[in-house]
Amino acid sequence: MNENKKTLLFLAVAAACIGLALSTNPTQRDPSDNTNRMGQPLFESFDPRAATGIEIVEIDEENLEAKSIEVAQTPQGWFIRRPGKPDYPANADNQVKDVSTILFDLRIIDQAAEGAGEHARFGVVDPTKGQPGDPGIGKMIALKNSSGSNLAQLIIGNEVEGLSSTRFVRKPDENSVYRVEIQNVGDVSTKFVDWVEKDFLDLDKWNVKRVTLDNYEVNLAQGQLNRTNPPFVLDYEDSEWKLSGSPLTDLEELNKDKLDGMKDAFD
Repeated sequence: MNENKKTLLFLAVAAACIGLALSTNPTQRDPSDNTNRMGQPLFESFDPRAATGIEIVEIDEENLEAKSIEVAQTPQGWFIRRPGKPDYPANADNQVKDVSTILFDLRIIDQAAEGAGEHARFGVVDPTKGQPGDPGIGKMIALKNSSGSNLAQLIIGNEVEGLSSTRFVRKPDENSVYRVEIQNVGDVSTKFVDWVEKDFLDLDKWNVKRVTLDNYEVNLAQGQLNRTNPPFVLDYEDSEWKLSGSPLTDLEELNKDKLDGMKDAFD
């Protein structure tokens, strides 16, 4: 056999071996394939420590209206954002940490659906896009960083039948619906009263020594305050109230019970 024939024979054998290897090599799954995510974190790159804000949107089924609340951390503390109104002090530090932990720990049990046509069935229709009365609208929770960008965003849907701590969920920008184990969903509320800082004065009533009662109106057009009476200045000492300035007449006396109640309300 001459050298040319040997070379051709070698190439033919090599090609056959390569073809056999390709035909017998198992198909590699794409790691991003949704069917290959069982047991994986739902949010793979999410630092819960970076969460400095939260937004919650849901539909009030009883009153058929959309409800939402947004809370953000500022250098002055946590505040409830109120469009068109001043922000209001919030008690949110622990609540945001709890929600961050819930989302950080979520792991996919399995995939329930992958098409948008299944969203209503599993209760994961986006509440920011659906209308009150539409079927299958879920609760949307978004955790935000200091720049206002979303760290993690999730639509929480129906409970899985027979499993109270397992729900159908999806990310708003994806159609795939997953089953995950998630706790305390009902505790994540859009109610103002559940987020408001009830002790926003951070005041100890026993430190109150003077109270000024100033009843006035503000004239925004003229930029001035209008008072019908001068301020009342009340001093508190030895469990007694005294009116500073003008003395009381013989027919007048301070209502100690009401003044004590006012002081208690500051606490």
